[in-house]
Amino acid sequence: MSRSKLLFVVVLVLLTLVNFLWPSPPSPLTSSSFGTSASGHGAVYELLAESGRTRGRSFESGRRLRGDGPIWWIDPLGVCDGRIASRGEADVLDAEDVQWPAGRWLREGGSALVFLQSADAGGPVLPPQDSLVVCDAIAGVPLPRRDRLTRAEVEGPPYPNAARFRVEGPLAPTARFLAQSKVYVFEEPLDWQVSARIRNGEQGEAHPFVLSRPLGEGWLVVVADSGFTHNAWLDQAGAAAFVVDLVDAHGPPRFDEREHGFVPETNAFRFIAASSAAPVFAGLIVLGGLYAWRGNALPARSVGEFDPATPTLDNYVASMSSLYDRSRDHSQVLERYRALTASRLERYFGLPHDVSRRALVERIEGDPRRPQDTKVGSEAASRRRARLASLMDSRPVTSAAELEAAVRELDALVMEVTR
Repeated sequence: MSRSKLLFVVVLVLLTLVNFLWPSPPSPLTSSSFGTSASGHGAVYELLAESGRTRGRSFESGRRLRGDGPIWWIDPLGVCDGRIASRGEADVLDAEDVQWPAGRWLREGGSALVFLQSADAGGPVLPPQDSLVVCDAIAGVPLPRRDRLTRAEVEGPPYPNAARFRVEGPLAPTARFLAQSKVYVFEEPLDWQVSARIRNGEQGEAHPFVLSRPLGEGWLVVVADSGFTHNAWLDQAGAAAFVVDLVDAHGPPRFDEREHGFVPETNAFRFIAASSAAPVFAGLIVLGGLYAWRGNALPARSVGEFDPATPTLDNYVASMSSLYDRSRDHSQVLERYRALTASRLERYFGLPHDVSRRALVERIEGDPRRPQDTKVGSEAASRRRARLASLMDSRPVTSAAELEAAVRELDALVMEVTR
């Protein structure tokens, strides 16, 4: 391989590796902390990150969660037990199989804040978010049904926070207002603790909005509507302040992204590079490089196309020709050539190989295709008779010139008979 071709292959391999190793950014249209659309919640993540109130993101599945710090699940797809059962991946007859896998982590001391889907997301949502079943239970704990409130309109001049949803309770040191047009609330608390209530305006009825309860050694908090965390509503009214209230009450969170389809690593090369098996694969790459270098250190092995030791027909003919050429027994050489000529004519007439020379000559003279003797062709006829005689004549020759002349006559006889 030439140096230019080798350089091209090396550059192509390096570019391919860079393409595989280069991380692809998450889509900004997702309903996640990476989302920059109106229905995403990237802004709330940036708000808490810049103020030092977050511990990053979590990409682990519920079965592999570790640590006791709070984790926020905003707009999750599979946290609710009913949604897990509806996927068809669990045995609906097994109560434990359809429960949220993170329930074990919760009972061992974890803290989870679950923000259910919003009645007013602020923008279009992806189909999986728009076709979810009712959230009936989380980690085996029944959850109250939700009801949807529509913001009331007030008459007269507008006042600050007029006709907005008012959030109050232990979580909010002061009343917080939400600017959404619609919001979900819980119909009743059941056996949950009400951490915050919401009113439709200043004088509306207070409905449970944030429920919490201990679960084993951990703590589970459920927010009825996640709209105030979305990009479209976070900068309006008191949405951002209420987010900070939640952080102050439960501690800096991690944002779960596994429920939105993100995993710790999607690229096999980057996964191996970050794993404990990286030295093994690095050694294999070095070994392959050494093998390739060693293979190109010596010139390519070449084998001659002609090997004189190989028995071939060409070698046999060449060796016999060389023997005949060095021979001084011209009579014997001519006799062998007569035998060769006779065998060629026998094959032409289909005669057996042991037929006598006289019978062969008679067959040639009796050939109906042979031109008849005429006065004009008497000279050609005499030449033919002389050639037939040379086929039977065993007179010795004494020189190479006589041998060549006799061979030419025999070749002319074959050409004349077989044409």
